[in-house]
Amino acid sequence: LKRKHAKQGYLDGLSRAKEESLQEGFDEGYRIGATLGAMVGEVLMSLTILLNASKIDKNTYDTAVDELNIKTVLQTNHFDSKLNIADESQHPIIKKWSGICEDLK
Repeated sequence: LKRKHAKQGYLDGLSRAKEESLQEGFDEGYRIGATLGAMVGEVLMSLTILLNASKIDKNTYDTAVDELNIKTVLQTNHFDSKLNIADESQHPIIKKWSGICEDLK
């Protein structure tokens, strides 16, 4: 009986640790994803303004929209081995298009 309770306690502890680790990972990933999503939204807004002002053509705009797609922005090659990014503002795709927007303002 003692062994059964010890084993159940071990399994409960292991399960709780996994749940807490999973929640921490979700919380951190959500923050990063939300930040990147907001940045992409700002860049797309700027590109739309530039398109409407005829400072970029439709092909350039379409290329930007394709490159700023969430699946592309969140590709693992943009993150470290733990899927973190040191500085969201240095994300290469977002940095590229935000730089283009700044140059054309």
